[in-house]
Amino acid sequence: MSLNVIRIDRNKHVSFLADHTLDPVTKQMFQIGDEVVVCARCKTAYMKDVWLHSMHGKCCGQRETADRIKSRELDIKIKPKQDDASGDVQYSSDQGKYKFYFVFFVIVAIFLFLYSCQKNYENDRLKVENFNLLGHVAELQDKLGNIEQENVQYKEELTAVKGLVFRVGKEIRGRIDGYDSTWKMFFDVYYPVEIDYVYVYPKTTGQIEIQLYNYDGVVVYTKNCTLNRAKSWKRVPLGFKIYGEGKYYLGYKSKGWKRVDLSYNLSNSAEYAQYKNSVIKMSGAGQNVSSFNRKNYYQYFYDWHYSLL
Repeated sequence: MSLNVIRIDRNKHVSFLADHTLDPVTKQMFQIGDEVVVCARCKTAYMKDVWLHSMHGKCCGQRETADRIKSRELDIKIKPKQDDASGDVQYSSDQGKYKFYFVFFVIVAIFLFLYSCQKNYENDRLKVENFNLLGHVAELQDKLGNIEQENVQYKEELTAVKGLVFRVGKEIRGRIDGYDSTWKMFFDVYYPVEIDYVYVYPKTTGQIEIQLYNYDGVVVYTKNCTLNRAKSWKRVPLGFKIYGEGKYYLGYKSKGWKRVDLSYNLSNSAEYAQYKNSVIKMSGAGQNVSSFNRKNYYQYFYDWHYSLL
């Protein structure tokens, strides 16, 4: 099954760009040059990275993708003319042929008159429609100007916020209650973020691979890390970008022949209530997703630092 990727073109996708269409997950406006994947069933357009990582390659319960973006075009249709029907007039004598010609020319004159009236009516109607259309276009241009102004203001505010780094999770201080390697740290995401780095406290030296999973158990990102000092805090750069809201978890595995255990702490619901903010909330720790809200322990990954996308 091939993945149809469409690159937004200034000429091919005029109406799509004019609609200021947003990615339903990242809420980012599509722009010229963006790579887009379209659900074949509901025709919803997604950024390529969002389709692959956040939507896991499927929408509407299927994975088929369309090879084009559905667009609209403004089309003024003119009703065709309706010809008037006329009957044949027959005369049985030669003396009636002049009357026939006279009646024929009268009918033709009436037909031409009615045709001219119809053309004038059509022209007047088109003028009215054109006037209304120009008014509607002017109204849309005013709305577009307001939207662009609001969008500039929004981007300025968002840029200021995106320049900040936030933190969440248990801080790197206090006691260490034990070490193991098979548990997961579960959390909720409410806005697109990038997890910049975390801290770990290894029992021994060695190599590990940190893994980010979505709630379906699909690995989204991995990061290899070398731990050169035992029982010492180690800052681990991750760069994990999460575009979609939802439930995720972090885990790890040892690399090579040597097993590496990381530290954990005993915890409770009161402590977990502190490990949250409006963007990320630590939900619990356990060995599988059925333990998503278990709060008896805090596992492995401390003092998360993240920024907004």
